[in-house]
Amino acid sequence: MRAGRAVVDRYLELIEHRVAPTLTAAGFAPFDDDLLVCELGDVTWLVAVELAPWTTDERLSFTLAWGVAVPGLEAVLGEGADELPSTPAGCPIAGRLGERANGVDAAWLTIGPVRVPGLERAADVRTAQTFARLLSGELLPTLRLLDSIPAVQAHLVSNLVRGRGAAANGELKSIRWIAGLSLLLGERDNASRWLDYLEARSSASIAPDVVSERMAPLRQRCAS
Repeated sequence: MRAGRAVVDRYLELIEHRVAPTLTAAGFAPFDDDLLVCELGDVTWLVAVELAPWTTDERLSFTLAWGVAVPGLEAVLGEGADELPSTPAGCPIAGRLGERANGVDAAWLTIGPVRVPGLERAADVRTAQTFARLLSGELLPTLRLLDSIPAVQAHLVSNLVRGRGAAANGELKSIRWIAGLSLLLGERDNASRWLDYLEARSSASIAPDVVSERMAPLRQRCAS
């Protein structure tokens, strides 16, 4: 138990004195609990430290979850108030530190026992340096490409998986977000075209009359 407590203490010290200051220097500010945000006007970047499912008291692994939110998107879609998602995973675009579109897993940083007692601090410094390198070399450049509504929309469109047959839930969500972003941009004709596509893809697995009824409020917002 004492060894586990020491690992937890090292983790908390690393987050408070090295990870959080690095994020603050990059423009992020505390928002709610463990969530930090960087507001850019039309979009907001979210980050949060995420523990790995395999974490134990003796060996603790973590990464940084990130997301790009668009204030007003849920409201224009009629799906809630103008509030930020509670976690990065709830954003239209989300990921983890080190992840790649080609399926490369996230970069999980680990705090645990060291081979030579007394070198825990040196090991944690290296972990903090790795985190800072991934943040400045990979994550921040990615986020800087997603600094506006058109950029977020273009990213969603370029990563849209267009399939046949029943649509995956992620596909329908992306199409809905793309249509909502067009509404936020005042591009009602474009929004209407994306709603046509959403209706067609939804009808592949749901009765068309049910789909039409569910989409009626969105159609009305698009026309008003």
